[in-house]
This record gives sequence, structure tokens and C-alpha cells, in this order.
Amino acid sequence: MIILTIFIIIAIIILCWCISASNAMNRYQVKIGEARSSIDIMLTKRYDTLTQSQAVVSKFVEHENELFGLTKPSAGANIETVKQIAAEQTRAYENLLALGQKYPDVKSSPVFMKLQDQISDENEHFAAAKRAYNMNISEFNQFIVTFPNSIVAGMRGKQQQAFIEEDNMDAKKNIKITL
Repeated sequence: MIILTIFIIIAIIILCWCISASNAMNRYQVKIGEARSSIDIMLTKRYDTLTQSQAVVSKFVEHENELFGLTKPSAGANIETVKQIAAEQTRAYENLLALGQKYPDVKSSPVFMKLQDQISDENEHFAAAKRAYNMNISEFNQFIVTFPNSIVAGMRGKQQQAFIEEDNMDAKKNIKITL
């Protein structure tokens, strides 16, 4: 009878631990989803600002519109797609800066300067959203690879998730065209 009681207590402790570990993984998944949503929002804001910039520049430079080539971001895209869209936006921003240098009328436009400030601000927010996402991914990955949590993670089919790397625009976020 004592052995059965000890066995039941041990089983209850193990069950409680499994539930606790499973709930912790669920909380991490929610945090990752929230951070991912912020990234989707920032990609959309960057897209909108870059297309507005394209419209301003196109008034000055009709023949160079193909330099932008932006894809509109969609919520819930996979990480590889997010990386591709961010890289596209970085190329568009670099092309925008190059055009500003090439055409003094664009560079002196107050609307262009305002949009450039807005892009710089959005780049900072986007970098912060990526850092928050990566921090949540790091915590989740550390949790699921740590024994004994790895047992529950394996039973639930949880695997390590990929980070979003910094892109060139993060490094260039404070670069502005000067008059």
C-alpha cells in the first residue's frame, strides 16, 4: 500500500511537471506570435512609406521607377518570406538614397525629407521588433533544449525556431541624404 501511494505521488508530480512545461511552451508560443505580429506590422509600414517615397520620386524621375520593385507584405508569411521582403525593402531604400543624390530636386523636396525621416524612424522600430522576436525565439529554443523540458518538447513535436537576422537597413538606419 505504501509503495502504491509513493508511486501515485511520483506519477502526480511528473504529470504536474509535464503540464507546467507544456504551459510554459504555450506561453512562449504566444510571445513569439505577438512579436511576429509586430514584425508584420512594421514590414507593412515600411512598405507604405517606401511606396509613398516612390510616388514622390517618380514625380521627379519618371524613367527610374523600376528600381524599387517592392512586394506588399502579407501577415503570417513564413520567416524566409519575411527575410526576402525585408531585403527588398532595404534595396528599395538604398535605391531611394541613390536617386536622392543623383537628382538635387528630389533631395531638396520637403516631402522627400519628411519621408526619409519617417523611413529612418520605421527602421528603428523594425529593428526593435526583430530584437523582441529573436529574444522570444531564444528563450523558447533554450527552454525546449534543456533537460528535462526537452522530453515534453519532443512529445509535443516542438523544434527550435529560426531567428531573423539583421539586414543592411538596420545598419544604415541613420543614414540620410544631406543637402
